[in-house]
Amino acid sequence: GLAKATAELAPGCAVEESGLPSIVCFDLNPARVEAGVSVRDGALVMYGDGANAELIRMSGVSSPRAIIVTYTDSSRCLDATARLHASFPEAPIYSRAQGRSVREELQRAGASGTVDEASELAVQLGAYLFDDLLTEVQPDVDPPDAEGRLRRETG
Repeated sequence: GLAKATAELAPGCAVEESGLPSIVCFDLNPARVEAGVSVRDGALVMYGDGANAELIRMSGVSSPRAIIVTYTDSSRCLDATARLHASFPEAPIYSRAQGRSVREELQRAGASGTVDEASELAVQLGAYLFDDLLTEVQPDVDPPDAEGRLRRETG
C-alpha cells in the first residue's frame, strides 16, 4: 500500500496533459483507498493489487515511467518486482527490501533500486545520535528535519 506515501507526494505533482494523474497507486486496504488522494491533486489511489500488470493497464497506465513496490512481506515484494519487470521492462522499479540478501534478490528480479529497511533505520538512528552528541558540544546546531535528516547550513 502506497496510499499514505502518495498523500505526501501528490501536492508536488500535477495532472498530466492527457488528464491522467502523475501518480497512480494501488492499495489492498479499502480504508486507505477511501481516504486516498483525488485525481485533481495529481494522484489517484485505487483498490487492488498493484503487482497485477493488467490492473495497472486498466487504470489507464500503459507505460509507467516508474514503479514503486512497498509490500511489507519480502516474498510479495520479490514476486511483484519480477512480475512487473516482466510486464514493463522499460520502467525503473524501486522496491522495499528487508535485508541485504533480499535486496540482492530484488535486484536480480529487476529492481532498479532498493531501500534496505535495516540500513535506512541504522542511518536514521545514527543521525539522531550524532545530532544529540553534536548538540552537547555545539548547542547552536539545528535539530534534524521532519524526516530525521540533519540540516546543513549553506553559505
